[in-house]
Formats: sequence, C-alpha cells, structure tokens
Amino acid sequence: MRLLLLLASFVLAAAFSVGAHADAYYNSAETGCDGGTASVTFCDDFEDGSWYTTNCDSPDQSGNDGWCGTIFVPISPAGAAVCGAGVTPFGNCVGTAGTHSGGGGMMAMRGLKVGACGTTGQQKCPTPTLYVRWYAKWLSGYSFGAEKHTNFTTIEGDIAFANVQLNCGAGGTSSTASVYIQIIHGEDVCIDAGVTLSSGRWYFFEMRVTAHPTDGTIQLWINDCGTDGTTCGASPTLRYSNSTLNLPGNANGSQISGIWFENWSNPGSTGTGQYLDQIKAATVGPIGFAAAGEGDVTSPVISSPNAGTPTSTGTTDATVSTDEGNGTLYWAVVTNAGSATDAQIKAGSGGNIVAAGSQAVIGTGTQTVASITGLAIGTLHQIKFLHADAAANDSAQASVNLTTVGCASTSTCLPIRIAVNDDFFSMAANDEQFVVPINNLK
Repeated sequence: MRLLLLLASFVLAAAFSVGAHADAYYNSAETGCDGGTASVTFCDDFEDGSWYTTNCDSPDQSGNDGWCGTIFVPISPAGAAVCGAGVTPFGNCVGTAGTHSGGGGMMAMRGLKVGACGTTGQQKCPTPTLYVRWYAKWLSGYSFGAEKHTNFTTIEGDIAFANVQLNCGAGGTSSTASVYIQIIHGEDVCIDAGVTLSSGRWYFFEMRVTAHPTDGTIQLWINDCGTDGTTCGASPTLRYSNSTLNLPGNANGSQISGIWFENWSNPGSTGTGQYLDQIKAATVGPIGFAAAGEGDVTSPVISSPNAGTPTSTGTTDATVSTDEGNGTLYWAVVTNAGSATDAQIKAGSGGNIVAAGSQAVIGTGTQTVASITGLAIGTLHQIKFLHADAAANDSAQASVNLTTVGCASTSTCLPIRIAVNDDFFSMAANDEQFVVPINNLK
C-alpha cells in the first residue's frame, strides 16, 4: 500500500516552466483572497472555469493556477471543472475528480504562499501550521471505496502528516462513507471522526494540522450542508481535536509545504465526484464558512428589453438578454410606467404591479417570456425585468413600454359606422356613432 502511495506521488518536485493563468495562489473573490492577507496561503473558487489543464510532468503549467494534476488519469472534462446553473451554491463552477470506476479520478497538488516564498505554486514553502477549508460533494449514486480525499503533506507527495480518508481499511464499496483521519508517519493509525457522508449532498470541511514530533495537533470540522449546499448550520462543527499527536513529517520535511486533493481508492470508488469548491488555506484560523455567494460577487447585466405586439385580449410576450446563464429571471408589469422595487418584482406584487412571473435562466443571451396575460385594454404598461444569479447577485432593472390596443370603455372609444356606396354596415351598438361614407370604393 505504501509503495502504491509513493508511486502515486507522480513526480511533484520536477522542474516547471510556469506562467500565471489567473494567479498562482489567489483565484477567488472571497474576502482575504486578494493576496493582501499575509496569513492566507492560497484560495480557489474555480470561477475561471478551470482547476488544472496539464499534469505535473508537462512542461507547460501556464493554465494550472498553481496546481498540477496526476499523470495517471486523463483530464476529462477539460480543465477538470464543471460549470453551469445550479452546480454550486457559490457561483457557477467547481473543480471535479470526474466520472470514474476503479482506482481513482482526477486529482491535483499544489504548494503554498508563505511570506515571500512562492511564485508559481510549486515551490517548497513550509509552515508548521496550516488550516484548509473546502466544500465537497459526491454526486447522487456514488459508490464509496476506501478513498483518500485531502492530504496535508510536503510538495514531494506521500502522506507526510495527515489525510482525510473515507472508509479507511474497507474491503468493499458502500453507498456511504465514514470519515477518518489517517496518519502514517509517527502514529500509523486511522482515527474515526464519527461522521458519515452520503452522495448527493454538499459538505463543509475544515482541517488544521500543526506538525510536531510529539505535540502535533489535528482538528477537523465537518458540516452537512444539504443537497443545495446552503444549509450548513449556524457554525462549523468540531468533530475531532487532539494536540498530543506524533506528527514528525517524513524524510522530505518536518513542516507542511503541500496540499493534495486526492481521489485515489482501493477498493475503487465508482461514480462522479468529488466536486470541490471554495478552497481557502491559511496559517491562522479557523477559517469558517464561506459566505453564500462570496465565490461570485458579480451581478448579471441584462439588456435589450423588448415587448411583442399585444393582442386585442391583452396578451403579449417579451424578451431580454443576459450575460449570465444561471439563476432566475423575474418580470413584472406595471401600469402607466409606474415604479416597482426589486423586492416587489421578486415577490410579484406591490406597487403598480398588475402581472408578474419568473423563470429559470439556463443559458446566456435572449430570454423569452411567453404569454403575459391580464393587461388592461388601451392602457400604457411597462414590463420590468430583474435577473438574480445563482449566487444571489441582482442585476439592475431593465424595462420596456407598451400600450395595449383597443378601447378601454365606450366612453373613450366611439363606435364607427361605415358606408360603402351609401350602404351602411358594421353598426356598433351605441347611440353615438361616426358615419364614414366610402363612395365609389374600387
């Protein structure tokens, strides 16, 4: 087993020619992830649509944001990431281990930014203490083997200090996973954290490791955040804490210099996952929850509102364009170009609103709202649009005016009597009539 682990370290100390894709360390909109907080060693929210694009033995590391991937698993999907509406509660994209059956899925490792040390994400920059916070999800139907998940190590690989291990020592696969803390050097144990994971649900993880030969510390927080990732509870739940562990490291170092998100398993797991999001690492902590929507703080931009020609019964359709392909499009119709707040548009009532609705946004570009009904005849209306993306960022309102055709009442629209060659027809049932003679009509 240890031989396999060492082989799986996939030559992480190789020389690289590295260029920045976004940044080698700070790729997140979360507070503290702009490089201005010295204790934060790296962040990634995957909103650039990529985890890593090449493996660790590639001479081109320019698209990897400081990560590098295993040489044993092809990168699929491209960028080892999935993007789309509803994929994550924090934005639009996640890192992924992919769909796999057998030994494991996509996995990647990286170094830390510690003080002035670190330029590409692959330098060895050690620290005695590291906190790492992440969110993970294994998609519905996932079958868990004995699976390595998150590894605090040196940049050379191995499990130098501690690893979050699922179903440690299991002889087969299961629909659930028991969480363990695995230590090889110094203790050589699997410690049961007392938490069971299920597929189809998001989980919050935070782990602290302090390296020391006799007084090492490990703390592990885990919360079940539900199927949509938004119900994590009031605060992180501490599942394990011990400050008397033997954590001396290995021959490559006695301090932490690398984080390895693994997906290697024996017996092999089957299914799609894990998804990863909102990774943040720091030398002080705990870090705690990521605020909902911190992974995406950019509001959608909607434009080109347009309304179709209203029918005589007060029905129309409308369109508007958006630059984000997720979340919900809200619309509301007000009379006489009246006002409506964002909250009223979302609620579909209040102010001058006479009709309202909402629909899912599943792609960028033109969104069509069909069959808006209930509009008063012969009246000026205004359709107001609002797009709230998956991270709860609201667009500015966009609006378009339209006037329905027809007569609001007989007092405002007099009937017409038409005469053709002095023959009258189409007489409206009203005492007041216009007579329009059309003689010698040809």
